[in-house]
Amino acid sequence: MAELADFQPGQTYTQQTRVLLTAVNALLLPLCIVTRCASNVEPCMDDFPIDPPLLVKDTPKPRRLRSLAEARAFIEEEMRVGRPPAWRSLYRRTESVRSEDEAREAIGALRELLELEDLLVPPEMPLVTQPR
Repeated sequence: MAELADFQPGQTYTQQTRVLLTAVNALLLPLCIVTRCASNVEPCMDDFPIDPPLLVKDTPKPRRLRSLAEARAFIEEEMRVGRPPAWRSLYRRTESVRSEDEAREAIGALRELLELEDLLVPPEMPLVTQPR
């Protein structure tokens, strides 16, 4: 996760903004989860795990999304940078998750969107091993 120490003077405005937003979100995410979950009568799925975690291309290094809350925070950051309407739709979808099935579907939709936008880091291990 990026920290304020990752802020470099030579970076572009977009890179600097991403570093600052990531650092701020790292501080605010736990508070947002507590507030969001405590305010809802319905079950809160923010801690729903993403297994296997999604590895996303990010600046300055790839970012691992391990829960629905982390995925929502990432989507929110991407919308601030200026992503197309599909990202807003996906954000609303992750906001409205109330069951495990809805959480799985939202995570699947995020995975598909990341693949379409070439933001998903491919797995390091080969899916098929070559016979020797």
